[in-house]
Amino acid sequence: MRLSRPLYLFALVIWYTLVPSSSQASLLGLTPNLPTIDFSGSGIIDYSPDTGIIELTGDPSSLFAVEPFIFANFMGTGVNNNKNINIKFLVDNFGNVITGDSSSPDMIILGSIDTDGDGISDHNGTLLTAEVLNFGFLNGLATTDDVFDLHLSNVNGALAYLYNDQDLGIRIISEASIEYDNAFDNSFNTFWQAQAKGVIGATAPLAFDPIPTPIPPALWLWMAAMLTLLPGVKRAN
Repeated sequence: MRLSRPLYLFALVIWYTLVPSSSQASLLGLTPNLPTIDFSGSGIIDYSPDTGIIELTGDPSSLFAVEPFIFANFMGTGVNNNKNINIKFLVDNFGNVITGDSSSPDMIILGSIDTDGDGISDHNGTLLTAEVLNFGFLNGLATTDDVFDLHLSNVNGALAYLYNDQDLGIRIISEASIEYDNAFDNSFNTFWQAQAKGVIGATAPLAFDPIPTPIPPALWLWMAAMLTLLPGVKRAN
């Protein structure tokens, strides 16, 4: 049986709507604003398809703020004199963030810092914690850098007062390097690992919780199908 044109278009709409569509994500376009925390190129970012976990580790290097004015280097803390940034979060096979347990922060920054310049550490231990909301990525060419960015909320820790009523934005640069021949290649179906450096800073909170973006082709097809069917409905009346 051959479908009439209106029914054919309607069936095509159903097909595009129900069949899963792969999407190619891009950067979130965040610009980390003051106060900013830098971390150097000794950091590592990696992903395991077995667990779906992306993890970034690195050392915080410096904090810069204007109000109040702070320009200070991070120091170690505790018996082992540690300073560390650790970000760990879960994504699906397309790189979309899967929200985890909010009682366990996705980002933890440890260390100590002298914020008033008197030579005495003012904050020690857990300096910042936050939860990952969104993740963006841009795969560079073979000889260029990969870029990632993150939007985080629920900011806590000893330095959280610097980010009152603000979320955190992180921009990560993963430089092309012969040391990592399995760097990010725009896929979340295979393991990848690369060096990472970047900056953490303030960004505006989201007005609402992130929701999946509607598929534009399906939306346009629905509209086209309805417009095609309307003349037939009028003739039937």
